[in-house]
Amino acid sequence: MQQEDVASGFIFDGFPRTLSQATGLQRLLRQQSQSLNLVLGLSVGEDIRDQRASKSHELGAIGLDYAQAKNQFEEFAQPVQRFYRQLGLFVEVDVSSSLDENLEKIRTQILKFRHPDAANGNIPERKIYSV
Repeated sequence: MQQEDVASGFIFDGFPRTLSQATGLQRLLRQQSQSLNLVLGLSVGEDIRDQRASKSHELGAIGLDYAQAKNQFEEFAQPVQRFYRQLGLFVEVDVSSSLDENLEKIRTQILKFRHPDAANGNIPERKIYSV
């Protein structure tokens, strides 16, 4: 996090996954006089979640059945979300739409953080890069 190529910012994708990782990351960032600015949680409705979980299970993409995956979410992800909500950093983004619409929703949330005028719909044109 102190390398030149991340001087203007960085994105953690899928990390932290546990509360101990989240608190450890907070300590590490504090030691380096840095902080997180935004934590995005991607969510979908139950019907879409069920469809995607079923499809992933059919394709063998995950080693857990749906009940196990749901239990892991409740055990690990929910405490992480609560932690970042308490810090005022967590924003949930509904990604039930098309890929393009979902990317635009994510882009808008990032820009709202980076550009105060974005909350009023004045969003500068920028490319979003995959991570």
